[in-house]
Amino acid sequence: MAIAAGLYHSIALKSDGTVVAWGFNNGGECNIPSNLTGVVAIAGGGDYTLALKSDGTVFIQGRFLDAPAYVPAGLGNVVAIAAGNAHCLALKADGTVVAWGIDLDGAIEIPVTLNHVVAVAAGGAHSLALTAPPVFRNAPSGLTARALSAFQISLSWMDNSSDESASPSSGPGKPAKGQGLG
Repeated sequence: MAIAAGLYHSIALKSDGTVVAWGFNNGGECNIPSNLTGVVAIAGGGDYTLALKSDGTVFIQGRFLDAPAYVPAGLGNVVAIAAGNAHCLALKADGTVVAWGIDLDGAIEIPVTLNHVVAVAAGGAHSLALTAPPVFRNAPSGLTARALSAFQISLSWMDNSSDESASPSSGPGKPAKGQGLG
């Protein structure tokens, strides 16, 4: 069970894997089909509802501003989702991120070096990713790896006009586009 909120709507994931939504319904975001089942996570965007199904596929209902909401063709193997005002994030099982929707201020322009992601979040027009250091399995004898921190936040990939991507350690006004904390 879970709850989520969009701009003017609310969403609930029921224990049976079905979803209900209610509220303003400006873009059809509350028109959840009764045959949507197997849902394991939900997120609310501006005028849309996002759902992750147990088979790793993603469902969307509503719109991105004035455009119909959509899921990229072939998107699968998803383990987590996030919803911004008019953009979505999907974390895939391999630690990569897929972003789609309306590119407000670069919110869907994923840094090419972003990998080893373990969690994602989306704001109004910015995106966040929590990363972990790579894990070395079956490394040759004598090879060691040292991680500076267990996790890093690769802060927002957007224009930083309101310090959304400023690192708490660097302070306001210091862009951390693609940078980590540590």
